[in-house]
Amino acid sequence: MRKILQLLLMLVIVTCATAQNYSLDWLRTADSYLKSGTMLAKDQDNNVIVTGAAVTSAIYTRKFDKFGNLLWERSSFSGIQSNYETATWVNTDAQNNVFVTGYRYSYSSQAPFNFPNALIVLKYDAQGNLLWKYILEGSYGLTIPLSYSALRFRSETDTGGNLYVGTSGTIAGNTVGGFILLKLNPQGALVWSRTSTAGSPGGFLSMRLGNNQVLLTGSSAGAFGNVATVCFDTTGVEKWRAATPERGGQDVETDNLGNAYILTANYNEVNATSGLDILILKYNSNGAQTARYKYNFANNETGYRLCKTGAGELGISGLGYFGGSFTSDWLVMKINMTTGALLWSRTDVNTSPYDVGATNLTGNSNGELFVTGYKPSGKPFPGTLAMATRKYTADGTPAWTALSDSTASRGTAIVLSGDGSVYALGSAYATVLHYFNHSGTGVCNSPDTATITNITRSSAVINYRKTPGAIVYHIQYKALSSPRWITVSTDKLKYKLSGLAPGTTYQYRIETVCNSRPSGYQAIRQFTTAGTPYCTTGALNASDDYIAYVQLGNFVDGINNSTGSNNGYADFTYLTTKAAAGETVSGSLSASYFAPVFNEYFRVWADFNIDGDFNDPGELVVSTTATSIGSFPVSFTIPANAKAGTTRIRVSMKNGSAPPVCGSYASGETEDYGLIITGNTLPQASFSAGMVSAVHETSTGVFIHPNPARDYVTIRHDLHNNKPVFLKIYNSSGQQVISQILTGNTVNVSRLSGGFYIAQLIQEDQVRKIRLVIQR
Repeated sequence: MRKILQLLLMLVIVTCATAQNYSLDWLRTADSYLKSGTMLAKDQDNNVIVTGAAVTSAIYTRKFDKFGNLLWERSSFSGIQSNYETATWVNTDAQNNVFVTGYRYSYSSQAPFNFPNALIVLKYDAQGNLLWKYILEGSYGLTIPLSYSALRFRSETDTGGNLYVGTSGTIAGNTVGGFILLKLNPQGALVWSRTSTAGSPGGFLSMRLGNNQVLLTGSSAGAFGNVATVCFDTTGVEKWRAATPERGGQDVETDNLGNAYILTANYNEVNATSGLDILILKYNSNGAQTARYKYNFANNETGYRLCKTGAGELGISGLGYFGGSFTSDWLVMKINMTTGALLWSRTDVNTSPYDVGATNLTGNSNGELFVTGYKPSGKPFPGTLAMATRKYTADGTPAWTALSDSTASRGTAIVLSGDGSVYALGSAYATVLHYFNHSGTGVCNSPDTATITNITRSSAVINYRKTPGAIVYHIQYKALSSPRWITVSTDKLKYKLSGLAPGTTYQYRIETVCNSRPSGYQAIRQFTTAGTPYCTTGALNASDDYIAYVQLGNFVDGINNSTGSNNGYADFTYLTTKAAAGETVSGSLSASYFAPVFNEYFRVWADFNIDGDFNDPGELVVSTTATSIGSFPVSFTIPANAKAGTTRIRVSMKNGSAPPVCGSYASGETEDYGLIITGNTLPQASFSAGMVSAVHETSTGVFIHPNPARDYVTIRHDLHNNKPVFLKIYNSSGQQVISQILTGNTVNVSRLSGGFYIAQLIQEDQVRKIRLVIQR
């Protein structure tokens, strides 16, 4: 899976209901399988925040506005060698601050593989500035099954901006293990911590804050050994605890009377042959069990998540085995909280050879349920499973189902926006989807009177008339030669397209989205930017010799494109990498495996002055030959005087001799990409005496892996993630051999000869140094 695969998958939305019931507003991904999503939340302005893990070693958080525009992205590293961070939960408060909860862990080849050794909480303000980072060391949740790892740590905020964090384990300095509950004030100070022996050190699964009490549930006898629940009030006083012999407290919910509802399961509860049945255990505010609701549908079934909906109703997501096969099926149900009466249940029998299930859900005051999970896509491998999002009406009628085709993504979280629209999160690529839940009637017209004004070499403004009843307008545009439409969602009546190429013809089209439905896109129109276009090029024959892989810039967020033959030329300028003037761009290239004579000449050009050609000195940045199968490293440096803005990279490959920058050639391929130059932000090479005295230099807080290294290294540090970090590497003679902004964590050191080096990280008055060994 690489970036182009995900971009293609973004285009494939399979709909299983009438189009007027819902529509996809936008879809955003992290553009890399190395980033995954675990939870999302919305703030008071209906912005959406998603958190998870990046490159399996860092907490990764992104915030989008309601139109899908990326507002900010932040990451957090442990700064400790062989220790990593991951996020499990995210919350917001009334001021739109963002709380990210997760843990630090070490990795082992033995189960359970991840060993959490510290609880991590990050607080960002609405603009993404890190306000504080709270760390509580200990040993946490080691016996939880891997499939439930995302529930090891949960958090909730109260109206005062305090954060409650629930988990299980043993806090450092405390010999007592069990359920753990922390209360942090808005400034990140620990108000109190409580450890309850009601739960086991590895037994926590879920928590809920409501009615000035916090409930934690899970197990006190190992995974699935029993159901353990403990209730604290918000001052930290333990009010009650309970333990029953079922299979673990999977989730918990409360009502306005202070009753608690614990989701669990047990065998043969309904009758002697009913198999694994879903149970709801009900406790009153004093901890007395007042009801035990049992549900059986066929064979085995289990619940996953609870949510309140309607007036005194509970929605339950889960899975079961209803079709007589060994693969799981989708299950959603709703019950009356007072009586336990089953109001309805809906099952989808799965005929594919892959497990599916409803994983998470949310409800509204009308009794409707919105569910996410994973279902068969109906497509052959690799698209066998799809992320599923479904709406059920109050009576259980499936109103609509949306399938986002993916190779591995499963719906993991879902939340309703304040306007009734739906945000859903897929685990793979940290995929966020925004759906409109249409409930209106009538015709939705579209402004088929769009015009283009203010055309320049790199921008143009689309104008259109207001449509009565419009929620948003969707604008799609692309270069005439590009295979991919770029979609913009906006509520404005004009939109400026930027980052365009000079002298290039673009297509555009518009649709209106109303509360009743989208209008559908109107006629495609065209405009041409000012200036001279880039020259055309390409191979006449690309059946055997073609570019198979291009990776430039940060491996996670840069260009990372794997394709087959594109008939001699491909426009991939919608794939971009970002670099500052003075920064080194590293990556790798690979040719196809099918050439009869493997003698491929590669050249890479970059239009640094953004004048529409590659003819200026220094714009040929790579010239090399590949004589063997496999990828090989390349790198080039952005000149200090490079013009800031969006420009183009041209990657060409020709069999037998070097390819030309323009014009056709016999055998090979050319691919164009985007480059965003952000300006000269490298630090000055010299410091004044006063500045030197203020620099704090340390060898702690940074590590490199692997070390010794050969081709690439990963660098972790404890410097501020919201400010630029500058990397300088010096050889044993004191000569500077690498100088760049550390935009990611992966650095190409393949051009360094064997020996000892000093790597130096600089951020304002902070310097981190570490020895690096290159082994050849």
